[in-house]
Amino acid sequence: MERKEAERLIDSITQDYLKNGSSEKVINDLKTLRNFFIEIKDPTLTKIIRLTYEYLESNEDFDIVLEDFEEDSDVNSFEYLMQLVANYDNEYNREELNEYKFRMMEAL
Repeated sequence: MERKEAERLIDSITQDYLKNGSSEKVINDLKTLRNFFIEIKDPTLTKIIRLTYEYLESNEDFDIVLEDFEEDSDVNSFEYLMQLVANYDNEYNREELNEYKFRMMEAL
């Protein structure tokens, strides 16, 4: 999978989640997306994506909120996570991605 394909998949996952919540399609697409990060040898994102779909499978919703995340923003926490994933090579995003990782690990 190429990066453009991964970006389209991230957008599709986000849109599906906004329409249908934690659906089987969202979870399966996250599993497919995880393969992209395996291919590019990014263990951090590979784990974050796995934790995300495991969290959705267990909780049926994504309610992990970072301390700096503004509750009144136009995006929900899952959508924000997907934005960070889409721009995974930004060093500032990596910090927040790691924070999501630790929060999900604590919750599971």
